[in-house]
Amino acid sequence: MDKIQRSFPDALFIHSVRDGRDVALSLSRQAWIRPLPGDRDVPAIVPAALYWDWIIGRGRALGKRLGRAYLEVRYEELVREPQPVLDRIGAFIGHRLDYERIQRVGIGSVTRPNTSFVEEASSRGFQPLERWRKAYPPEQVARVESLIGHQLEALGYRLAGVPGRWPSAPDRLRRRLYLWNFNARLWLRIHSPLAKYLLDTGLLEFRPPVDEADKTLRPGLHLEFIRRLVAGEL
Repeated sequence: MDKIQRSFPDALFIHSVRDGRDVALSLSRQAWIRPLPGDRDVPAIVPAALYWDWIIGRGRALGKRLGRAYLEVRYEELVREPQPVLDRIGAFIGHRLDYERIQRVGIGSVTRPNTSFVEEASSRGFQPLERWRKAYPPEQVARVESLIGHQLEALGYRLAGVPGRWPSAPDRLRRRLYLWNFNARLWLRIHSPLAKYLLDTGLLEFRPPVDEADKTLRPGLHLEFIRRLVAGEL
């Protein structure tokens, strides 16, 4: 974020924050955050929740340094009461955002939810909020909240279990290892020639079907343009 701001001083940053329990559920379903070697027996929801905790913490810390160029919104508020949130975003970017018009002329994922719960998205009862309440066994809820409860509470999310519960000793060690791993990989991606070996090549190779009605900008189809833009060649 700070590197982008140096390159584009007028850039504005909108940070959409979502309940970490729902994010972890989605990430684990997609298998995007993999367990560390030797930790294969841990439920996929655990490293996914720790990743959310890490990335949210980094984003908010950097956002504070950006001052007025940074806006934080809650995903849940956007779903429940879209227009007031869009009014805040519109004032931030200097452009009127009308929810009814967006619904009427929306393209791509605006009209077809971009979700790992595809079967739900096709039904009338599509509900993206608090899926974790039905998807997690109670013991997994308790474990996830013991690991990321401090971040959830700081963001105003209510815990299902006992607030302030400490994780077990193995999970405290696991938390340190995963946060160290996330930080180390990020540093290597930014500062090391090894970066190309740390990229998720599955994402780079992803080529979604595009029909005439879908005008969504898909980064996977414009990698060279993005590379040249970031490198300052355009």
